[in-house]
Amino acid sequence: MIKLSAVRDLALTAGAVALAALAADDVLGLPVRPERRTSGELPATAHGWLFQADPLGADRARRLRPATAAEAAASTTSRIAGNGGWFGLSRTGDLVDVDDVRFARAGREFGPDAIDPVFVPETTTATAVPPTVMPATADDAGQTRETVRLTADVVLFAMRDSEQHVLLIRRDWPPYEGYWALPGGHVDPGEQVEDAARRELAEETGIQAGPLHQVGVYNDPGRDPRGRYVTWAYTAVLPSLSQPTAGDDAGDARWIPLANALADGRLAFDHERILADALAVIEAVDA
Repeated sequence: MIKLSAVRDLALTAGAVALAALAADDVLGLPVRPERRTSGELPATAHGWLFQADPLGADRARRLRPATAAEAAASTTSRIAGNGGWFGLSRTGDLVDVDDVRFARAGREFGPDAIDPVFVPETTTATAVPPTVMPATADDAGQTRETVRLTADVVLFAMRDSEQHVLLIRRDWPPYEGYWALPGGHVDPGEQVEDAARRELAEETGIQAGPLHQVGVYNDPGRDPRGRYVTWAYTAVLPSLSQPTAGDDAGDARWIPLANALADGRLAFDHERILADALAVIEAVDA
């Protein structure tokens, strides 16, 4: 029979070895724990990597896995709101805003109700933080500031005869005149971006959407030939196809089979990329 004292001594020894290893890792910078990275070594994937807070060092983070589009969007929203890109991730995969009362307990408990503080680093993909909007005037140093225009787009899905469709409009004006595009347009002064997305959707297609999921922020300098346009993209799934009515500056509005929309290369701007990202968000939400 094994004596309890022997079990106790073995546990204490194992604990001491673990603590010594962790201390060596922090003091010497040794890679004792797997997938550990400093803040200057954050790699990028399609949506960036998902990182977890490291309780033993504020300047360190533990890489978990590639982030989903929904997680990247949540981190972008947090960063723009001044929360450093941090949000909570429950053990069941729910995304928790830092303002949620449950986030106060993040990282301090175990089990199915635990919430991990996580973030996605800034990348050059759709998760990047949009630039500050400035007027096109010269500053004191003689440098010309860039005018950045803010827009909102909506990717709306629905099923017909067991086939996924996406709602598109045909542009009736340059640039990309005659091309299919996502419903969307400019954000008016004083208007919330999501409100602008809903308004533009209704004006251009006559369709009202339910809850919208954020896809991401798209700010590549060359995405629009007219100048610097930054767009917020949202997505939703309708329970059935509603007949669209083209309005405002849309020449036509139709439900297009998703396979056709992604295959014919006739989408304006970077809307094919936004459409693909929106599909990933919907699949993550439905998972």
